[in-house]
Amino acid sequence: MNTILGILSLLAVIIHVSPKDDLSKTIKDAHNIKKSVQIYLSNGVYYLPEELSMEYWGQDLNDFSLSIIGSEKSVISGGIKLSGFESLTDNLWRIDVSQIKENIQQLFVNDKRAIPARSKNYVPKYENINTSTSKKHALGVNQDVIDILDNCQSDKVRLNVINSWNFYCGYIDSWNRDSCELYSTGKRYKFFKKDCSLFWLDNDRSLLNEEGEFFHDLKNGYIYYVPRDGETIFDSYIEIPMINKILSINHCNNISFTNVVFSVTKNDTSFTETSYGQGAAQSPASIEINNSNRISFNKCTIRHTGLTGIWFKENCCDCKLENSLIEDVGACGIKIGVNAKKVVIENPTKYVVIRNNSIRNGGKVTPTGEGILLMQASDCTIESNDIHDFYYTGISLGWTWGYAQSVAKRNKVYYNHIYNIGDSLMCDMGGIYTLGQSQGTEIKFNVIHDVYSFGYGGWGIYLDEGSSDILVEGNLVYKCKDAGFMQHYGKNNIIKGNVFVNQERNQLEIEKKELHQSFCFVNNIVIYSCGELIGRKWNKAVFDSKNNLYWHNGNNVLFDTLSLVDWQNKTGKDMGSIVEDPRLVWNRDGTVTFRNRKALKKILFSQPNWEKAIKNRNNDI
Repeated sequence: MNTILGILSLLAVIIHVSPKDDLSKTIKDAHNIKKSVQIYLSNGVYYLPEELSMEYWGQDLNDFSLSIIGSEKSVISGGIKLSGFESLTDNLWRIDVSQIKENIQQLFVNDKRAIPARSKNYVPKYENINTSTSKKHALGVNQDVIDILDNCQSDKVRLNVINSWNFYCGYIDSWNRDSCELYSTGKRYKFFKKDCSLFWLDNDRSLLNEEGEFFHDLKNGYIYYVPRDGETIFDSYIEIPMINKILSINHCNNISFTNVVFSVTKNDTSFTETSYGQGAAQSPASIEINNSNRISFNKCTIRHTGLTGIWFKENCCDCKLENSLIEDVGACGIKIGVNAKKVVIENPTKYVVIRNNSIRNGGKVTPTGEGILLMQASDCTIESNDIHDFYYTGISLGWTWGYAQSVAKRNKVYYNHIYNIGDSLMCDMGGIYTLGQSQGTEIKFNVIHDVYSFGYGGWGIYLDEGSSDILVEGNLVYKCKDAGFMQHYGKNNIIKGNVFVNQERNQLEIEKKELHQSFCFVNNIVIYSCGELIGRKWNKAVFDSKNNLYWHNGNNVLFDTLSLVDWQNKTGKDMGSIVEDPRLVWNRDGTVTFRNRKALKKILFSQPNWEKAIKNRNNDI
């Protein structure tokens, strides 16, 4: 039973809650108390039959606040927990889930995400919508894919397709052995390119063959599971997500969550024909905040979701997410602002702070998800976060393509560590990715490495369509598949005092030549032992470049075919730049220092404090 410890006229009402209590009712009752309220959650799991909905808290009396404070193991769950596996063979278990009357597509076994039974990844031969199957479109495949389908037992085998930065999943209607084609009805795969596309099949028991995979036999009421190494049948359990959202906050002020774990939600759309575009921008979130001010999360965990982790969505102001862990999420880790490409937003989300969080292992249902996706929002701070293991982009800023009016201005991205992005699955991504006019936006002192796309486009810092008036300063970028710095098109950007080391293909790229100045490239250090120095239209674009250091680890530095002197004489660029060994030293934490201080002085380079980006990892949360 709830315990109210006391009501003091000048202090908060304090309420203690246990997992046996109705948490939703407690919060609704607290709303009727015309004082500030602190709700303390004791250890245990609070299973929700439906999402917690908080509306119009603190709208009338701005001084009142609600604080929900957890203990070490206070978990709010959107799932149910079941045990009772039985062994069919040494490598196959099953559990009765006959009480669940809908398809289960997300499942967690022993606190780890299980994978729907699936094939390996394949590269399609072609896509063709002009087939004899009328409204259906065909995907050309290899013979072994047809062999797999011939052995499938279900008429609900799913086709999952990645095209560049898009993701599609839907049922296979039929297939043709002679032409080696799969047929499906629905949306065409956008931007289909053979070299940028992958697909796989799932949702059939015949595909169940790898550790950690499961198949839900809805007709007979069983889940079949291939146990992971070390799992024992006697103490294993499953968690089945039952709701999409855990928490919805709308028209509220002054609400804080401290030390609370939000866990286990589903994605209802995962078993229907659906298409997710770039950044999973339209994916809902397990926690959504709208039309609210001063909503904060501190030392919280958001994990095991079917959707995006948390979304500060429409008309939010002065909100914070700090010192928290976001992991194992279905799409993005965090989203800020609304998904509106060309609409002028009257009351945009602003002044959101995302600081000192660990954001990892995302895109588990919708692989287009990003670590942090900031769309139409302004004056936000993204600082000292550790972001890794997403399939598409670490941090994205702006959501307006080209030079149209944009809300995304004056956003600050400082001291973040971004790595292991892409995993060779998608294309056209960046460790940090920007779009549109972004006056006052700064990207400074971040450490970015290991960005690896499937086809083209694994860039470190990627200023995409229309990116303008952005300061990119003091970042360290290394080991990316494509360039450390890439600009598609934009204007008046400043690229200053960065270090780019050992990208695989090219070190520097720009895609489009425009009549205006695209950027100023100054005081940077570029070191490489593989690939080329410049690519795409770097030798044709309009930009200013000076006082940079280039070093090819003892080999000739060539701007396409030109030496630095010939490049200077032909283009007038890179005056004051040098070719000299800066004597780079790799530190144990993955940052770098330079022993040749004289060379650094020649180009007016100041060593950033990258250790601050690395040391702010929050892996212990």
